[in-house]
This record gives sequence, C-alpha cells and structure tokens, in this order.
Amino acid sequence: MSITPEELKVISDEFKKQTKDMVNAPAHYQSESGMECWQAQVAAVGRSGYVAHCRATAIKYCWRAGNKDPRREAEDLRKAAWYLQKAAELIEQ
Repeated sequence: MSITPEELKVISDEFKKQTKDMVNAPAHYQSESGMECWQAQVAAVGRSGYVAHCRATAIKYCWRAGNKDPRREAEDLRKAAWYLQKAAELIEQ
C-alpha cells in the first residue's frame, strides 16, 4: 500500500506540530528541504512496510534501553513509544 503526496503532507504537518526534540524530531533526521527521514521511508516502502519497521525498531529501543547509555534509558523508551505511536497513526489512516 503506498501513500499519496497529499496524505504525506497531512502526516508531516501533524508531526511538525509536535515538540522538536531528540525523540520527536532530531535535526539529523531532516533534510535541508525539511523532509523527515520517516517520510522518505514511507514513500519508499509503503505504509504497511513502514509499520513493520516501526514495530521492529520499537523492539530494538526497548531491548537496548539503558544498556548503551544508562543516562538515556528513558529517552530510549520514549523513542520506542514514538515508533509505536507512528505505527498506530499510519494504521488508522
């Protein structure tokens, strides 16, 4: 299932309303044109492919939470939650 440019814009606009931080919008995942990395991934693999990616990535962040850097355990868990939230949003569209 692919996503239309109009749907991608709606997703992008909603995402940009969220707080900019290392969990929701790290600068190193945004192109000079303003496109977020996740948007390019959805365009490349479709909605269902990206949902699968989100689920796998959430597992990764839960798995490593606190192990890579104990000071960032909560951040890792927030990143896992971000991926699950994004998957849910894409499923609901």
